[in-house]
Amino acid sequence: MNVVRDLLMKVSQLFNHELPSSPTMTEATSLEIFVFSKPSSEILLINSDQPFSITLSAYVVGTYGQPLTVYAPDTILHPRAPALERNGLVFTDTATGQTVERPLVDALREYPRGGCRVATVAKDSFIEIPANPKTPYEVTFTFVPSAAQALGEFFPVIDPRAGFLAGHVYKVGLGEAMAGVIWWKVGAKGKVLAEGERSGERVKLDQPDTPRLRMVSANESMFGVRDGYDFVPCSVTGEGVL
Repeated sequence: MNVVRDLLMKVSQLFNHELPSSPTMTEATSLEIFVFSKPSSEILLINSDQPFSITLSAYVVGTYGQPLTVYAPDTILHPRAPALERNGLVFTDTATGQTVERPLVDALREYPRGGCRVATVAKDSFIEIPANPKTPYEVTFTFVPSAAQALGEFFPVIDPRAGFLAGHVYKVGLGEAMAGVIWWKVGAKGKVLAEGERSGERVKLDQPDTPRLRMVSANESMFGVRDGYDFVPCSVTGEGVL
């Protein structure tokens, strides 16, 4: 019981701590996407079906108050991205510094040479990221076993809870592979797509002269891990043990 209580107290202090003040446009050195992460609970139970998820909230700076439209597949911000299976999100053990290994061999994706016309790309492939941190773009990833058959790719079924150790605390971070955007336009999604369709613009993902737009992790959210087989719920103060 003391182990459970100590873990809950430690994670509660981290989970409920006040978020740092949001960076402003004048503080940002360039166009950037700031991403906040928040676990749905202080504790992730392994060997359990208890729901657990990570919600990402994103907003853009450097656009002088305008929203940003981005082509989102293969980024951490796409609702169907294999974020938990392909190191879109990385989880670092706060005690050892080791990251949770994902038992997945990545697949290569081929894109048409010369890109695709905006008019032919599915509209839900684009997302609009606000410039207002009070109304951010949000996407949630749930820890459930899946085949990660997102965006046309087929992967082995894996359990996102695999690799976590009971009794440890983990920090949430953004993986390098899915934290960059190669195609974007300043402006609302409807306007950007309409202009792209009229002009015949193409979405090109192999532009060597175009740097990837960075996503910046704006906070350090954490959660503890317990084994669902022997977990006994209790309050953070140790009172009201069930």
